[in-house]
Amino acid sequence: MNPQSSIEALLALTREVQELAESGDWAGAAKLESQRRPLMDRILVDRSRDGQRHGIDAAIRTVVEMDAALVDRLKASRAQALKEAAKHLAFGTAARAYATASGHGGEKE
Repeated sequence: MNPQSSIEALLALTREVQELAESGDWAGAAKLESQRRPLMDRILVDRSRDGQRHGIDAAIRTVVEMDAALVDRLKASRAQALKEAAKHLAFGTAARAYATASGHGGEKE
């Protein structure tokens, strides 16, 4: 694969990862991430021996910016998941307290 094809494939995969993340499909995003890594490695090797660094550097900057946005989205999604988990935990604790206080603590009669 020539350097330009590698760059185009990396950018396309990065966009797909972003789309999957936006839709909440983190498993799908992680799966594509494993395909992105070898492309990035290949591009960096090409960069070290190729005279066309400008185009490669611009593509790498674009990917880094897209990745930063993806990390922000991941942090927000994680925070939301933790908030939901805490809410459900509090509900379960309250339900157990109510059941115990009302004499319906789950003991069999």
